Amino acid sequence: MFKLSFAQLGDVAQVICLDFRGHGRSDRGGPARWTVDDYAEDVRAFCDVLGIGHPVALSSGGMVAIAYAARHPDHLANLVLQSTMARLDIVRVTEGFRRVGGDQAAEIARRFWSGAGPQALTGYAETCAPLYGPGRVDPDAVARTVFNLELLSGPGSVMGGSTCSPSWRT
Repeated sequence: MFKLSFAQLGDVAQVICLDFRGHGRSDRGGPARWTVDDYAEDVRAFCDVLGIGHPVALSSGGMVAIAYAARHPDHLANLVLQSTMARLDIVRVTEGFRRVGGDQAAEIARRFWSGAGPQALTGYAETCAPLYGPGRVDPDAVARTVFNLELLSGPGSVMGGSTCSPSWRT
């Protein structure tokens, strides 16, 4: 879903978009391995397999990138973080959405990030996702995106619950 935004960097860098396990078209595996720490190790393993030394990690919702940088500080050349925090703070997230989208957006965000289930994802995608920035969401890119509703909305999932601490997407 972020490929179009990140592709703009192709004029100055080689851009590789990585779907973490359980995301997009990657192997689903199981919820026990959908953790930020596992994803951080996957980034390192991915780089090692492709022979990528000292990458610049660009992450939207950068909890994975933060964990990767903390675990492998000598491997990383630079870290660019967008729309992130070091750990999930539902009160802070809720208030942020209240500031930019009002009470309805705040309540939808609170339900989603609290792990309210698949029904919360639809409201979040419709109401909150467009508030992340001034750019328009490409509906064709969203239509091509493969979502894992269990990962995105299950209690304790990376997107909707406790494994975000210490801990969405590269």
